Amino acid sequence: MTTVIPALDSWIEAHPFLKDVARLQLAIEDVLNTDESATIPVLQWDSLVVDFAKGTPFFRNRELDEAVVTRAAGLLVRLAQTLSGEDTPEEMKRVTAYLHDQFRSQPEFASQLVKEAAAGADTSLDPGSSIPAGAVRFLAWRALEKVLRPWVATLAGWMEETVWGQAYCPLCGSQPAMAQLVKTGKGRERFLSCGCCRSKWKYLRTSCPHCGNNDQDKLEIFELKQEENFRIDVCRECNGFIKTYLSEGDEDLLLADWSTLHLDVIAGQEGLLRKANSLYEL
Repeated sequence: MTTVIPALDSWIEAHPFLKDVARLQLAIEDVLNTDESATIPVLQWDSLVVDFAKGTPFFRNRELDEAVVTRAAGLLVRLAQTLSGEDTPEEMKRVTAYLHDQFRSQPEFASQLVKEAAAGADTSLDPGSSIPAGAVRFLAWRALEKVLRPWVATLAGWMEETVWGQAYCPLCGSQPAMAQLVKTGKGRERFLSCGCCRSKWKYLRTSCPHCGNNDQDKLEIFELKQEENFRIDVCRECNGFIKTYLSEGDEDLLLADWSTLHLDVIAGQEGLLRKANSLYEL
């Protein structure tokens, strides 16, 4: 593996139970980094501004660009082929071997899976298949996320000058997987982070991102002695939670969701419900 993620070695040393999932992430990133396809068409703000004012995510009111689908489908095929023959965790090897066989007999199947992932639709697997739909959706989104990185970067620039007041992703419409408190000229502001396309956007600090509750008597902070750079924000109205990164500098790793899966386990043990979209099935 050649991919390097800053701070990963020290994070895994402190959290050895994440070693296998980290190894899988690195293997996937190595495959994605071999992509030399042409850049996807640039997003045009004029085509988005009206929808933004209505609170409509980009993916939810139009066909996904065919260039995006084609490129992501090609990466999904490459992931299936490579991971099915590598030192991959057994369950993921079983999933990728299945997909590799399906793609060889049904070349259009990869594009179909990409479109379904982008739309938040059910995954088209045989009813009798034992292949977990979540694992297929995970791979499809990893391919999509790689292709969409230029759009995410462009969107980040736009979001500095406009307000997206919704609790769901402005690009793909997914519920946020993580939150982060960031120092700005206005103090510490909260940003939500999409676990699918990895977009980030500003959101109220004093409101639940799942149900909109802003009754401070029903909003709590669950401190984590073992993780000084994180806390769990809890809403007693919906019993939901969101993991919150309290520092800055290692966003690529610590907002990736997989690197803090143990916090989801801790929250679950406290009787809290994960309501956010996740590509990881606990």
